[in-house]
Formats: sequence, structure tokens, C-alpha cells
Amino acid sequence: MHTILTEHDCSQAAGKALQFLQAGFHPATGWKDFWTPAGVSDAWVTAYTGSILAGIPCKEAQTLAFRAWSILECTQYHTGGWSYGHTVPMDADSTTWGLLLATRLGQQHSKRYQLALQALRPHINEQGVATYLHPAAIAGFMGIADYPHFEGWTQAHMCVTAATALLPPFREQLSGVLLNNQQPDGSWPAYWWFETAYTTALAVECLSADPSPQALTAVKRAGAMALQRLTDESGQLSPFSLALLLNIGLSAGLHSETVIRKGLQQLLQLQQENGCWKAGAWLRIPRPDDLVPDMTTPWQRWFGAAQPMHTTAEKLAGTFHIFSVDQHHYFTTATVLKTLQLYHPQQTHYTPVSSGIREDYPLSAANIAAFSRDGMIQLRQVFDRESIYHYKDRITALVAHAGQQEHSGRSSRDIRSFLRATDTGDTDKEIHAFIRQPVLAAIAARLLQTDAVRLYHDQAFFKLPGNNATPWHQDHTYWPVDTDQMLTIWIPLEDIAPDMGGMRYVAGSHQKGYLGDIDYLNNSPQALADFTDSNGLSVYSADNIPAGDVLIHHGWTIHGAAPNTSARTRKSLTIVYFADGARLAGITPATPSSDAEKQAAWLRDEDLRLRFPGCTYGDFAISLRTPLLYP
Repeated sequence: MHTILTEHDCSQAAGKALQFLQAGFHPATGWKDFWTPAGVSDAWVTAYTGSILAGIPCKEAQTLAFRAWSILECTQYHTGGWSYGHTVPMDADSTTWGLLLATRLGQQHSKRYQLALQALRPHINEQGVATYLHPAAIAGFMGIADYPHFEGWTQAHMCVTAATALLPPFREQLSGVLLNNQQPDGSWPAYWWFETAYTTALAVECLSADPSPQALTAVKRAGAMALQRLTDESGQLSPFSLALLLNIGLSAGLHSETVIRKGLQQLLQLQQENGCWKAGAWLRIPRPDDLVPDMTTPWQRWFGAAQPMHTTAEKLAGTFHIFSVDQHHYFTTATVLKTLQLYHPQQTHYTPVSSGIREDYPLSAANIAAFSRDGMIQLRQVFDRESIYHYKDRITALVAHAGQQEHSGRSSRDIRSFLRATDTGDTDKEIHAFIRQPVLAAIAARLLQTDAVRLYHDQAFFKLPGNNATPWHQDHTYWPVDTDQMLTIWIPLEDIAPDMGGMRYVAGSHQKGYLGDIDYLNNSPQALADFTDSNGLSVYSADNIPAGDVLIHHGWTIHGAAPNTSARTRKSLTIVYFADGARLAGITPATPSSDAEKQAAWLRDEDLRLRFPGCTYGDFAISLRTPLLYP
């Protein structure tokens, strides 16, 4: 066993744990754990895990946390809260963890946060926070609607109260409740957990920020309890219990205690090869009328119903007084990550794969002003060349497959203009991470002068030798998003020479907004010249673009591309961003007349169906396909 626990030890363990959580994250449901009669939890586990990751100051953890928040945005109930799982009625615990995730990501001003806050308030009373407010919904879900006794589930629960007390709007009110409910041994009771250290760790985290003498005394008592248990139960604790007791000691300021250091060393030794810690979070489901589950015995682990249950009596006997464990290890692993962060705050860093992008691109005020004026800009050396060529090879392989598939559904003019593949990151994890780089999204947000941006889509465009010019058009015409804050980052995957079909822009045309059918601009060079002259605009040709540079244009900027007269394929990747808070909108006018307007209306409808499933025009432009990428 090590005699000295170093920052490197903690950082290395955290890195492996993050890899484990990254591998287990599902883009539609996040993380799942705990098999119970209500199913496997997704929203609650995702909110809990995401909230811990949001407190870790490294790029990978922050990215995962924002992805978790994007899922919660899409799965939030219309009443404002979240639940154990997507079919289970809303509860205060899941809603609290969703709010904690949003708070730690700086999303307190979002509509989703405000709705959840409103949904949570009625659960709070003088005794604390009740998991369920009205028994009818959960009773109906459990199939025992005729059972009237839900006093246990609708009373205040300290394990939920302690978590809710971490939310700034309720901290002062609930701190007093916590002080009044500390047990003689220094712990706080838990209703849904066998391990009281779960509640105690949350209570100490809250009260350690309170300078009052009562809070300081309570924290000191809890710290003493944790040290005693770490001493008495050394070698017998599960990773979950060990991590929670260490969290209590660390939050109480006991970093230098020998038993704390020994516990941390033991915790690192318990890490598995795949980066996780063995499941040890024992969740219990008391009967709805059980006020003090600690007095109840025996408990049985849930492995599914042994036989069909039809009557209320059968369901009460067969689906309560059971317990479950985080069988996928996500809940325990996230809890241990919290411990490592408490031991070395601000020091848990991990970078498994270099993306090749600068950590903080120096976008200047002049850059922002130029984009606002021209609706396009070229930024120099956003990427290093080696990384661009690495991603070029991966994207080329995707386009070779997806591009060929698309031939059958494209018009002949489109085929002669380019090959393309959409959502390239869906099938390649490295490309997925590259596309969702927070620094790129930060550039988009600053140029659009908005606080937050979402991904719309990514597309690879390959202009083959001999391909025609790409017609003049406005991208935003085809996107069903009602905002003027939308742009495309165009990334060349190799050096672009003048004869390879470089991009062309009508600088300043974005200030005209939606121009309707502009296909006439492609009829002749004179048509374009007449348009630019009459509007005081000019054409900018981006003919020499080295790999590593990017071109960025506004959604309303008129643009196209020259023909590829070279013997080489012009390869590029585009990423489209839009301002968070936008709503979905159809084409204007509502009844299009020209063929171009009809095609645009059809394409908007298609994108509505594909990118925003289940949404209609007028809804917020939020879906699992359009995650929040910045902040």
C-alpha cells in the first residue's frame, strides 16, 4: 500500500472512471441502474451522475454533464419535474438531482430549470422534502390505486431533504430542518437507503457552507462519526459506503487525518480494471405505509416477480420491502469520483485523446464585428494539420459508404455538385467527440452573440473532380428553426487550392434575412451582378484555404461554390449551430408558390420529422438530436 497518496494517483483513477462512464453513456437515455418493480432507472441515475460530473473541472466530465442535461431537457415532464424512470410519476428526488445538474452547469435561467423549480416547491414543508406529493399517481402506476395508505412515501424524507438543501433557493430553509434532525451518533437518517452515510454526506456538504455555530457543531459531530466508522469497519465497507464516509470527512475538513488517507488508498485499490467500482449502492423500496423502514425486517433483493400478481394484497406482498443495487456500477462510480474531487479539488484532469483543437481560440472583438458586418469570416489555424488529416481519413471512409447510398435519393444536379454524408459522428466515436468540441461551440456562440448554442447537424461535403458549381442559396431557408442566430462552420479536411471548387459568399447578404426564391441568381453572372450592385454588396471567393483554417458563414448569407476543375476531391466537414431558446417554424410564406419555395417547405418538414421527432411547429427547438454544446 502506498504511504503517500498523490494527486497523480487520484487523477489516474478519475481518468479511468471517466472512461468507464463515457463508455456506458447512451445518447438517448444516459446512464441506467437499479432494477426494481418500477423498471430500471434512467432519468434519476443520469441526473445524479451528471450532477457529480458537472462539478469536475475537466473537459471530458463537463461534456458528459452537458450531454446528460440535454437528455433531461427532452425527458422533462410537462409538469416540470423528472422521475425515477420515464414511465414513473414525477418525484422530488429525481427533480432535485436534475436541478443540481442544471445549477452546476449554470443553467439556472433556462426555462427547463424554472419549470422544475416550480414543480419541486410543493414537495417542501416544515418537516423537509417529500418524495411524492399526491399518492394517486404513484399508486395508479404501481397498480394499487385502491390502497389508501401512502403515509410513508408522502412524508418528508431526510435523504431527499439533504439533496434539496444543496439548491441555493432552498438552502437556508432546509438547513434548519437538517440541524433539527441529526441523530445522536452524528448521522442523518435515510428512507430509501440502508446506508445513512448517503444522507449524512449530503447534509454535511450543505452545512459546511454555513458559518453558524450550530452548523459547525453538526459538521464536527458528523465528521467524528465518519472517522469512527472508517476505523471500526476498515476492510468491511463497500466502495459506496467507503466513498460516502470519506466524503463526510473531507467535507468536514479532515483531509490530514490518517484514517482518511488510508481510506482513500483502499478506495483506489478497489477500482476495477475497466475503471468502475463494484456496485454497493443498496436502494430499498419500503411499503408505502412504512414510516420507519429501519424497523422493518426482512428485506429481499429484487430479481423480478416470482409469479403473476393481480390483487392489491399480492402486489403489496411481492413488490415492497425489497432492495436493489446499481448493477451497472454507474451510481457507485460517480460517488467515488465525488470523493476524488473532494480530496484534490480543481486537480482532477483527464485528456484521453487529443482533439487537435486549441483549448481557447483567441477570437477578437474585430473578428466578431467582421462576422456581424459580412456574415462570413475565415479564422486561421483553429486546428493543427496533423489532427485534420487524421479526421479526414475517418470521414472519407464514412462518405465512401453514406455518399454512395445518397446517390439514389438526390437529383441529378445535386449528384454533379457533391457527395455528402449527414450526422457523421453517429457511427464514429472520435468524429462524434470532434464535432461536439466545446471550443468550436464557444466560437459559434460568440460570433452569434448569444449565451448558449445547440448543435443542429454536421455534414461532410465531398466535391468530386468535374463536379459542377454549387448553386447560390441561403442555408437557413431549409432549416425549421425560428431564429436569426444560426451559422455554419466549414472545415476543409485538406488544403483547398483555387481549382478545387472553393466557397463563394455574398458578403453582407445575411442582413437582408430570408430572401425567398433566389434561384434566379444562378441563371447568369449578370443576374448576380445586378443583385449585388443594387444592394451595395460584393462577392468574396475563398480560393486558398489551408488545412487547419475554418470558414464560418451566417445562416442567411448567400453562398455557393465554384466547380471542381482539378483532379482532386475537395473534402470538407460542416457543423451547424443555432442559439438555444429558439422555436420551430415552417417556411414563409405559409403557402409557397414557386418550386424552390415548395422544395424548401418540404425540406423543413423533413428536418422537423428527422431532427425533432415528436415536435410540431411552435415547440422549442430541443431534441436529443440537437444537444446543447455551449456553455
